Amino acid sequence: MRSFVARKTGFTLIELLVVIAIIAILAAILFPIFTQAKASAKTSACSSNLKQITQAWLSYLDDYGQRTPPYFNALLPYRPWVKTILPWPGTQMKLSDSIIGSYIKSIGVTTCPEKRRVWHDAWGFYGYNTIYLVMNGIDIGMWDWTTSVVKASMIQVPSKTVCFADSADGTACSPRSRVQWPGWNNSTAMGNRHNNGWNVSFCDGHVKWYGQNSAFSKNDYLWALDKINYRR
Repeated sequence: MRSFVARKTGFTLIELLVVIAIIAILAAILFPIFTQAKASAKTSACSSNLKQITQAWLSYLDDYGQRTPPYFNALLPYRPWVKTILPWPGTQMKLSDSIIGSYIKSIGVTTCPEKRRVWHDAWGFYGYNTIYLVMNGIDIGMWDWTTSVVKASMIQVPSKTVCFADSADGTACSPRSRVQWPGWNNSTAMGNRHNNGWNVSFCDGHVKWYGQNSAFSKNDYLWALDKINYRR
């Protein structure tokens, strides 16, 4: 008569520890990859938003005699009829409550998917190059942001002139403006939320990413309408 020896089923403690160790190693390898992929997707979505916003800006130029839009259309204090260049996400503003909103299909376009490094989300995630595209580099004060003195013909190199950029509070201040006029805040410098860099749109409609210590943050060459006085 044959005798059968019962075999144990299941894992031993050592086998379980080996499996757990393998899972931990795989997680350590894959987690940064997934995190990076998620961040890259947000950067791409943000870039798409800026392209649509800048196309809206270009459409405004076509409808208003090639004059650039102001930052807002009425003096402070803010009242229900005041329109800003883009709607403020943290408020009840609709696209129709903004200056170029009628050219944008969805209000979600005005919100960056990466919401870090934002001082006040009510004021927006994207800043407008108001210093140059409204005031032509002249410190005429915030009270005169309601009227633009700039026409498209004054922008010497549209493909190298900042239009909109990632921002911490809805404004975009060039490097020179933050030094020369201390009253201006540091919002642009604080808006580097995509891999320690910014998505930046230009007046020809294209968008490019810039990292720390890049041409975007060194001087005003990429901001100014007149390129003669600024080195690359």
